[in-house]
Amino acid sequence: MFAAYEEAARADPAGAWDAFRAQWNWAALLPHAIPLVSGGVRPAACPVPGGHRVTGTWRLPDAPTSASGAPGYAGGAGAPGPWLVLPLPEGTAAPGDPDLFVTPLGPLRSSGRDLAEDVPTPVLADDVVRLDDLHVADGFAAYSGATALRRSDALFLATATAGMALGASGRMVAALAALDPAGPLDRIAARLRGPAPSSPAAVAAELEGLLHAERLGFTAELHNVPGRGRLVALAGRAPLDVRVSRAAALARHVAATVYECALPFAVGASAGDDRLRAAGGDRGAHPLESLVVDCAPVLQHLRLTVDLVREVVAEGCEAAGQGPVGP
Repeated sequence: MFAAYEEAARADPAGAWDAFRAQWNWAALLPHAIPLVSGGVRPAACPVPGGHRVTGTWRLPDAPTSASGAPGYAGGAGAPGPWLVLPLPEGTAAPGDPDLFVTPLGPLRSSGRDLAEDVPTPVLADDVVRLDDLHVADGFAAYSGATALRRSDALFLATATAGMALGASGRMVAALAALDPAGPLDRIAARLRGPAPSSPAAVAAELEGLLHAERLGFTAELHNVPGRGRLVALAGRAPLDVRVSRAAALARHVAATVYECALPFAVGASAGDDRLRAAGGDRGAHPLESLVVDCAPVLQHLRLTVDLVREVVAEGCEAAGQGPVGP
């Protein structure tokens, strides 16, 4: 399954993520706020490039009870955290559009601000949150009509999300390698500037090596989860929550490195290179811009998955009264 999700994202990062969230309601694992009608206005979401602008008022959910019997949320007493789902009222979302929007709770916090005050920023007071055009990225939008995932499905979510993130990273690395300069203009520039820094192909090879090692490590961890089969000995083996965090860190590193290494290609488009013109560089666009945008949702979602797996592992430790356990 891990390999299947990775291969799907390597072939089509945006398509793999869209298909996943259309099939699975991953937001079902998180606490849901309750939409309210405020001043005759119902919560709504407006599509914008890269996500949605969410406006409305919600009441925070009641605090759950922990495994030890104490009330409160993982993010702190009386607060759902660190992530909160903002559902739209039934029938509000346009056909085919998401109706669940997930946001980190931290940026919503406010210190004593009046909810009646007309302000264009997020407000959180007592048990009510009011938003005015909060941007929620595509990676944090979900569908209530998709098959709901539960906390017992955290291992599946971590496996699928990490697989897609590493696959999307591999697609960016392959695109970087294809940008390696080979034309006469590049050779002239090299003579004028002296020794050139590492070529895109060399950087891509290094990144692909890191991704290959991470794929091996993650696969070994899946075999080492209790009840999932025989143990596989591998140097550098780590608990699953640590492995998911490492996969997320590597995916962010790959995205940043690929973009930085490819920047000179956008600058050089005015020199008349047909390869750059075909990539959109003559219009001022980064040659890898559209690919980075396609990969962004799953990379963003992996940030949430890291927090969720840590919570589930912590809950397992609390319930068992012993050392770390897998989800």
